[in-house]
Amino acid sequence: MNAPSRYRSFDRDTWAGLRASTPLTLSEADVADLRGINDRLDLHEVEEVYLPLSRLLSLRVSASQELFRATDTFLGSPAVKVPYLLGVAGSVAVGKSTTARVLAALLKRWPDHPKVALITTDNFLHPNAVLAERGLMDRKGFPESYDRAALIDLLSRLKSGDTQVTTPTYSHVSYDIVPDEVQAIHDPDIVIVEGLNVLQAPMVERGTPVVFVSDFFDSSLYVDAPEELVEQWYVERFFKLRETVFQTSDSYFTTYATLDDADAEATARRIWRTVNGANLAENILPTRERADVILEKGCAHRVERVHPSGGCTLVSTPLPPESDEPSDFERGAPAHGNVGQQGGRRDGGRPGHRPRPCVGVGQARRQSAGQRPGQFGARRRHRPGGRRHGGVDRRAWR
Repeated sequence: MNAPSRYRSFDRDTWAGLRASTPLTLSEADVADLRGINDRLDLHEVEEVYLPLSRLLSLRVSASQELFRATDTFLGSPAVKVPYLLGVAGSVAVGKSTTARVLAALLKRWPDHPKVALITTDNFLHPNAVLAERGLMDRKGFPESYDRAALIDLLSRLKSGDTQVTTPTYSHVSYDIVPDEVQAIHDPDIVIVEGLNVLQAPMVERGTPVVFVSDFFDSSLYVDAPEELVEQWYVERFFKLRETVFQTSDSYFTTYATLDDADAEATARRIWRTVNGANLAENILPTRERADVILEKGCAHRVERVHPSGGCTLVSTPLPPESDEPSDFERGAPAHGNVGQQGGRRDGGRPGHRPRPCVGVGQARRQSAGQRPGQFGARRRHRPGGRRHGGVDRRAWR
């Protein structure tokens, strides 16, 4: 069934062909350094997904630079170097930080824009003391927990031609802003801004237009996956952090280091349900269709489809044999189902595009111990946009 869409949809093999003659400039060692704590990134993924994407972005950067030069010529003003701003959004644990790092590494190897800076919005979280004073520690990662004015001021300065800026620094060990430590950015060609809520739409408050981070982006990217997979990736990451970062004496989450497997899985799923899943449904997922490119992931963090915007184009998507309904993506509906309190699909996928079964860390451990899948930590149906439950430490590793 055909439906109008501003996106074109490419399966992985077709997308990989758009690499053309773009050289692979990263080694196995480079990829290992870029890989996140729970990612399966390898050279094949870089070659088939990120090289074509870097080519597309490089073309857009060049076009943007040429437009600025033409505008300066028309206005009779001296040319001012203005960096290209790329936003990268997505859920906790979906792999957006790895995506941002890989793109930064590839883009800086293109000759026309060798200086690429990476900013994470974690650096603009309010300090814990401020969040505690405002009663927002339970809402860390939600839009209200960020110093939006400071981030907008930084992006405004960059877009005004300021070549020397600094950002605060956030520690995932202490779970707080590091006092008196800054990240310096000098004369960048491209700035990648990565964060949960960077694609939020501008709004009007009391009749006054409010500027948002997304207003400054030249392009944007959303890393997407069915929620049931993202939740499982979060649980797997929690297990790895329990064995590593949580063990350090200065970790904010040292109490989690002593949890046994059952308690660790129960804690991680509880945190997902009350914090990260709720934030995804309420604030992150609704911004998906604002992105210029959507990376659609399946099992093992593998990108299976790429959806770049390219004007209003008729796209043809195969429908499952048993249904005459269009897919969620064709309708523009959220891929993860329920958004806020509105109801909807909770099966974690689009009709005809359900994820392949994945064995997660908890299920794998139970199977190795001779237990049946589902004996512990059964997946309860829940509404992530609902009210929070008491008695839960929601200040989780995000």
